[in-house]
Amino acid sequence: LWQESTQVPLIVRAPGLARAGAVCGQPVSLIDLYPTLIDLCNLTGNTMKNDKGHPLDGHSMRPLLADPEAGQWSGPDEALTALYKWRREYDPSSEIYALRSRDWRYIRYENGMEELYKTTTDPYEWDNLADHPEHVERLTYFRRRLQARLPKPGMIPSQPVWKPKDSNNPKSDAEAWKEKYFATHPEA
Repeated sequence: LWQESTQVPLIVRAPGLARAGAVCGQPVSLIDLYPTLIDLCNLTGNTMKNDKGHPLDGHSMRPLLADPEAGQWSGPDEALTALYKWRREYDPSSEIYALRSRDWRYIRYENGMEELYKTTTDPYEWDNLADHPEHVERLTYFRRRLQARLPKPGMIPSQPVWKPKDSNNPKSDAEAWKEKYFATHPEA
């Protein structure tokens, strides 16, 4: 969940809107691409397939394309990265997460360990500031920001059901490939 593995280049060409060569320091997520394309193409309508659907995640980057320094970004101040572990029971509140703001990265591991880096002065994230007393307020801030973005403990999203032809035990679609893989690769 460090800078080298989670940062990807994002280059957008939007003639008539974006200034050539402009750079924006606001962290965004790849889930912001689709809402941006919808906005740039002036598309309207419901993005949910049916009443059971979920509203579109992400936010349009159009304001940042128009004004990279002062555009009115409607998205969160931090980009969220998640590292999920293989397990039969998925509980989003017990995974590993990182929040990346303009100048900081906060990481919370499944075991409760934390890391905090000031990326403007420590771009390689070598000096973990999480245990430094002078950063208690910032650490508390990131804990709250992360908690606000995660589902409440025990609020596990429903999993699609998959029923194999040779079994009466339903498994989620997300788990079906694992059973097949481990059946042919027991050493894994």
